Amino acid sequence: MHFVIEVVSDTVCPWCYIGSRQLTRAISEYKRLHPERNDTFSVSWKPFYLNPNAQQGVSADKRASYVKRHGEAGAEAIFDRIAKAGQAPGVGINFKFGGRTGSSRDSHCLIHHAGLKSSDVQTRLVNALFRAYFEEEKDISQQETLLEAAQRAGVDEIDARMWLTDQAEGTKVDLQAAYAREKAINGVPHFTLNGRFEITGAQESLAFVRLFERLVKLEERAKV
Repeated sequence: MHFVIEVVSDTVCPWCYIGSRQLTRAISEYKRLHPERNDTFSVSWKPFYLNPNAQQGVSADKRASYVKRHGEAGAEAIFDRIAKAGQAPGVGINFKFGGRTGSSRDSHCLIHHAGLKSSDVQTRLVNALFRAYFEEEKDISQQETLLEAAQRAGVDEIDARMWLTDQAEGTKVDLQAAYAREKAINGVPHFTLNGRFEITGAQESLAFVRLFERLVKLEERAKV
């Protein structure tokens, strides 16, 4: 069986990073539990703008932005919750909350183009961007950071520069982000499995494994 997983996420969403790790863990766990099967997986990443009004190329202090939105105590509570979730078994993310934050549109343009190459390249790029923003406190609204993440994912720098200036494909990214909201996706990460099941939020890996198994059973029943 081939599992097609579509993930709607934003590169500045900490729960999306956690969800990505849990999904990766779930795929490995499923294969370990079912070595007799030769199931395959492909993951595609679709854009979501948590801050659709953010101006491209303009960034602000990340911690100050949280404080402005949630207050000092509220921001610290959020940081603590995220940090603990990142250290959960099998996740292993060392969240940091310094650095700067800004528009995620350009990062999504890179992700979109990477997906035209392959699912693996796209996923590597997504995780490189997550790592840069959340663990290395880098500003992913800036071209230098985006190009570095692209190179980490195995994307040629010349290609990455071209992707960032491709206005036609950039418009497609905007339309995809708008479409997600039209589908009433108001929170991310949002996962769709084989067009049949949907999961919202950074679920534990077991939730994905159970859905994989359920899809297999449904396919087997359909063959009877």
